[in-house]
Amino acid sequence: MSGVEVDTIRLRGRVKDGESMARLSYQRSSRVLDKVSGDRMVLVGGTDVLRSGARIGVDVQNQGAPEAWVEFSAPKIAIGSNVVALPLDQALDVAREVYDEAGALVDWTDRFEHLRVGRLDLDRDFEQVEHQGPLLAALSKVRAPYNPQTRYFPDPTKGGAVTLTRGPAARWLATLYSKEGEAAHRLRYAQPHEKVRAAADLERAKGRLRYELRLRPEAMGKQLRLVKDLNEDDLTRLRRGYFDRVGYGLEVTGMQRAAALVMEHDEWRVNSRLALLGWLLVESQGMPVEISRNKAAGYRSRCEEIGVTAGEILDMASTSVRLDFNAARMVAA
Repeated sequence: MSGVEVDTIRLRGRVKDGESMARLSYQRSSRVLDKVSGDRMVLVGGTDVLRSGARIGVDVQNQGAPEAWVEFSAPKIAIGSNVVALPLDQALDVAREVYDEAGALVDWTDRFEHLRVGRLDLDRDFEQVEHQGPLLAALSKVRAPYNPQTRYFPDPTKGGAVTLTRGPAARWLATLYSKEGEAAHRLRYAQPHEKVRAAADLERAKGRLRYELRLRPEAMGKQLRLVKDLNEDDLTRLRRGYFDRVGYGLEVTGMQRAAALVMEHDEWRVNSRLALLGWLLVESQGMPVEISRNKAAGYRSRCEEIGVTAGEILDMASTSVRLDFNAARMVAA
């Protein structure tokens, strides 16, 4: 299995003084009471965007001491897209470049190796995953060893790509989402000069389901507090550990996926969806049933609306599957 892959990184460190705030394009002030001069406005923060696309900010949230932070997608800076994540060593090379670039606006007093890690997104891509929506819908119903705050939804930040999340977002968040759906959205709204790259990204993302673990300092602990602490072994262990913890590798029965494929179509009446499910069930089991040709044709038409044939749904209903983390594939259970 390859090493750990990284997407978004957020780093934080001390800066020389608060004058860095005045160099940023967007500034935030607060009114304070001065016993001599009365009320006055003082700078308490500021943000900007670096030429690389990384975001930068300065604030005094750490007991009044000025600190700067940078946040960026390492693969977007390195290769212009996050359709694939970067290996840890390459992501840290990008982070150092961003640190140096930010030095034009802020006077760091912490060395790069001593910056604190505020966010780290670890990825694992599963290839050739068919019917991703029904799979995620079924997984959202499966009881896992740790099953908090489960959400299954079309994520507007990813172009409506089907998304499943579990975890307390303030500490960590484990997400499965359709990378193909996100790439299709980006191609749809790409500027003319971006169309070629966006089309290439969509081709690479076809059938790809991404697992992403977003870690905050509370989840990484003291052993992964600073940039110099980041290592393959600990991060690989955390990425796999949370995948198992939230049950993303659990078996999903075929009928669960087939049911999800039908039931997620809210534009149909509930009774119509249940009737279609019943027909699929008896058909998959070869049970005798008396039904008119017109009714059977109507059910097949509904299957066409879903985008699959009745035969494909029946095949789905007969096969249980699971996500194999090591193989990075969906396999028969």
